[in-house]
Amino acid sequence: MPGGIEETVANLNEVRADRLFQRAERLRALLPHLEADSRLRAKFFSRLKMLFYAGAGLSPEIFHAYRAMARRETGGDMPFVTGLGATETSPSALMC
Repeated sequence: MPGGIEETVANLNEVRADRLFQRAERLRALLPHLEADSRLRAKFFSRLKMLFYAGAGLSPEIFHAYRAMARRETGGDMPFVTGLGATETSPSALMC
């Protein structure tokens, strides 16, 4: 949705999540905001323990960009989790 990512960015400026569940497309749209804003990036990774995506595959470029940011912000790797399954069974029918 137009403007949707701006609402997500505003929410992430207020809430420090420990897990983030997003569509792959949303992670792609969020990436430039995290790259451009060091305060947002620091807040985003301050409590985050896991990123989950579904709805589509995540490109290697996006995956590696998040992993590199996580390493810079936290000093370690960030687990990426995805799932496969029909909408009716949720993406957690098969998790990896």
